[in-house]
Amino acid sequence: MRWTQGRQRKLIYGLLIPVLTGSAVGCGGTEGDGGAAAEQPSCHQAASGQRVGQEKAEEIQVFGRVEFPTSFTGVRRVEGIAEVYRVPRPGRDLDKAVATEFPGVRVAFCDVPRSEPQLRALDQEIHDDLAWQKKQDITIAWATLDARRGMVKVAVENPDEVRSRIVERYGGGVFVVRGEAVPVEAASLT
Repeated sequence: MRWTQGRQRKLIYGLLIPVLTGSAVGCGGTEGDGGAAAEQPSCHQAASGQRVGQEKAEEIQVFGRVEFPTSFTGVRRVEGIAEVYRVPRPGRDLDKAVATEFPGVRVAFCDVPRSEPQLRALDQEIHDDLAWQKKQDITIAWATLDARRGMVKVAVENPDEVRSRIVERYGGGVFVVRGEAVPVEAASLT
């Protein structure tokens, strides 16, 4: 692939914007089931070959963001395999492009329901909706993108009591887990 000036600019933006905005996609853990909607993705191994290191996984992450922004969701390394999470889209073959751009790399492609931009928009909606949350007596400890599930993980202290209201408000793109806010202590200035 030839790295034109426009492609280089996209690469830089793909790397810097998530870091500068503090919104890099994280991958979820396994605590709680978050309700029935928090299913695991279906994955298929596309290539065998060399184990994937962190640097190569980051290269795949940037490539996906730049070249397939409407279908790419994220990357996670699992036992030396790069799991690429994406929304299947006819006519835009992310799988083939990744295999071509990164030949000989162990990759598995996983179907998820939402792309990274869709998750970011939902995450922002949740963070901006404090008035409704206060009115409902819901305290969200934290919310984060979960590329592995293609959902936004929302942590509250009482998930069984508020799960249905949160899902009703924000739709099937969220799953609710138990979690507490992490207190931040002010640093002493003396």
